[in-house]
Order: sequence, then C-alpha cells, then structure tokens
Amino acid sequence: MKNLKKDPDPCKEFACKLQKCLQDNVFQPSRCQGVIEELRQCCTKRTTNSTVCDGINTTKPYNHNTVDYVSAVFALLVLMRVK
Repeated sequence: MKNLKKDPDPCKEFACKLQKCLQDNVFQPSRCQGVIEELRQCCTKRTTNSTVCDGINTTKPYNHNTVDYVSAVFALLVLMRVK
C-alpha cells in the first residue's frame, strides 16, 4: 500500500508568516518586506518541491512598488490638524 501522506511544503511556514503579516498590517506589502524576502529566499532554494512558490519570482529580491495607504492617510490627517 502506498504512503498517502505528502511531505510538508518546505516554504509553507514562510507563506503562513506572510499571510499573518499582511493581515496584521492592513494588507500593506511595504510593511512585510522582510517576510516577503524570507519566502523568496526559501523559494530560491526549494523551487522544485514547493507548491507555495508557484508564481514567485526568485530571480531578484522583492522590491515593493505600492503605496502604504494607511501611512499616507495618517500623514494627511496630521497635516490637516497642523493648519
């Protein structure tokens, strides 16, 4: 009889850590850069045996290009109070 138990995904720990970071930070990737890079590093080493890594670019470090809207709104509110 075949062993039906699959080996755990080697990068799942980092994917879960990233999901938690994004949830805790209003889904702002700029606040989770370290965790994103940890996941990318894991995927760089284990691309062939990790389903978590499908679609992750491992050729270059993560470089976020999104706006942290929470910080932007907060800064605007502070500026409005100063006036």
